[in-house]
Amino acid sequence: MSGKEVKQLYHVYSARWYDAVKRLWNWLVVEQAEKELHDFLAKNVDDNKTVLELGCGTAANLEAMRSLGIQFKEYRGLDFSKDMLHAQKCRQTFLCRV
Repeated sequence: MSGKEVKQLYHVYSARWYDAVKRLWNWLVVEQAEKELHDFLAKNVDDNKTVLELGCGTAANLEAMRSLGIQFKEYRGLDFSKDMLHAQKCRQTFLCRV
C-alpha cells in the first residue's frame, strides 16, 4: 500500500468513524491475527533468541509475550514516536532495550 493510499484510508476512516470501524476491524481481522502471532511466537521464540520489533509502539506484543510466558534472551523495540517509546518504558520494569 502506497503512502497516498494510506492517507486516503485514514481520510475515509476519520475520527468520527474510528470506533465503529475499529470494532468491525477487530472482529474481522485482529483476533485471528493476534492468535496467529501468539502461536508463531510460542513456536519460534525461546530463551536463546533476541526479539527485534520494528514499529513497537507501546510494546503491546512484548506484553503479550510476557503474559503467554514466552521466554527470550533480549527484546529490542524500535519506533519513530518518542512518545510511544516513553509510554512503553514507563510500563516496563524488567531488562529490555526500547
